[in-house]
Amino acid sequence: MAGRLGFGEAFSEGRDAGQWLRHLYEESRPRAQEEGIALPSFDDFWQQGVLEYSAPERPQIFLADFRADPQRYPLSTPSGKIELFSATVAGFGYRECPGHPWWDEQEAARQRQEAARWPLHLLSSQPRARLHSQYDHGSVSRATKVQGREPLWMHPSDAQARDIREGSVVKVYNDRGGDSGGGAPERADFARRGTDVHRRLV
Repeated sequence: MAGRLGFGEAFSEGRDAGQWLRHLYEESRPRAQEEGIALPSFDDFWQQGVLEYSAPERPQIFLADFRADPQRYPLSTPSGKIELFSATVAGFGYRECPGHPWWDEQEAARQRQEAARWPLHLLSSQPRARLHSQYDHGSVSRATKVQGREPLWMHPSDAQARDIREGSVVKVYNDRGGDSGGGAPERADFARRGTDVHRRLV
């Protein structure tokens, strides 16, 4: 597509798929070395076909250096600390984005009005059988489908009120668009008026 739009060379940076694999792998070797992981050369890795290494001896702790010594290891924020307010974002002057967490009553009122027409709330959680959209074609991901579609989870009472059974194909939609999903086994632990479908971006 980049080629058809006239900037294929800028997009590929002169590398084909194989060259990108080699480039990204070689870029990762110094970072792995910092974690005590010695990666073989790309050619050796490619010939072996698989790479196994032991789990790190030191557990990975989020912001460990900053937590241990915030003066020596400040964050990349303007203050060097964890910030709940951003002067930069506030400076944009957006009504809906004041630079700090807030309750938007105007938006909440609009959603309450829409709830009368669209009583179900759609969630889109992380897929259980793949990483985002990757490996959706694989057997593990395909085994979770309902008639080839993403499973749709909902509370039994909500499903019964709409005559949705396990294996049903349903349409999920609102004013902005729609999609189809497959009725998954009902979950009594799922919140009333809530639905969940794992989105796949293509």
